[in-house]
Amino acid sequence: MKRLKIVGIGEIVWDEFNGVFVLGGAPLNFAHFARQLGAKTYIIAAIGKDELGDKALKKISELDVDQSGIQRNDLPTGVVHAEQIPGSDDVVYDIYENVAWDALEFDPRYEAVLQDADAICWGSLAQRTAAAHNHIMKILDCAPATCMKVFDINLRQHYYSREVIEKSLEKANVLKLNEGEVMKIAELLEMPDPDAPQNTIMALIDKYDLKYVVYTLGSSRSEIYSADGLLSMIPTPKVENFVDAVGAGDSFTASFVTSVLQGKDVRLSHKIAVEVAAFVCTQKGAINPIPNSLLDNLNL
Repeated sequence: MKRLKIVGIGEIVWDEFNGVFVLGGAPLNFAHFARQLGAKTYIIAAIGKDELGDKALKKISELDVDQSGIQRNDLPTGVVHAEQIPGSDDVVYDIYENVAWDALEFDPRYEAVLQDADAICWGSLAQRTAAAHNHIMKILDCAPATCMKVFDINLRQHYYSREVIEKSLEKANVLKLNEGEVMKIAELLEMPDPDAPQNTIMALIDKYDLKYVVYTLGSSRSEIYSADGLLSMIPTPKVENFVDAVGAGDSFTASFVTSVLQGKDVRLSHKIAVEVAAFVCTQKGAINPIPNSLLDNLNL
């Protein structure tokens, strides 16, 4: 079987926890975990010509994620201050502005990167400037019709708009969102029954011809939907030795997408995603190797 080619598009950031810097950014997290599950992965993003940019390239090389889609510019490499909310699994982010990934530009070489991609994944955050939004839309157009196009919405602070959400949904055939995001989307797009998430999800599937919607509800459960309705529901396992939830959603998305493309059914792909995300919650930050013991338990 041909090795999958999977691409993350958007931001590369350093998450700063009490003075400790951990490399991340949703598209890179996604690419890292898809790589862990056997895909050949690429990242399309921009970093600065600075020390943090140099360190990011070194770390990405160690992760065996292809760097050919990374641009460098004169803005600083992105930094996000992350802080755990006491007594909660949630993390609050202070996302620095006017950084390198805000100036991501279309490059003709991306046509070669994306022309035979099996899956691409992007979010809303990297589109917070009008210029970056326009360039990302053009980048997405390089992907083939057969590609799984995953919009992992990742609403952060005020960095999104109705236009960004609608344009991305028009490009996507898979949507990933969480409990808070589905309510915001229902209000923003004036969808029916904002207090009934399942109705909103089914309306989104119908309006944008989505193949899957991946819906996560934190410590409660996660659900997978298609035009046929609810396909799979799995309770979120209790995580012993919880550290933080940074990157858990990205690992979930990557695991589900990679597993489905490898030919596993939706229920098994969902189970793999749940188990990988639970592991990520026991680690500091997102980018950590999945232990062989977990891969063996999942028959990967």
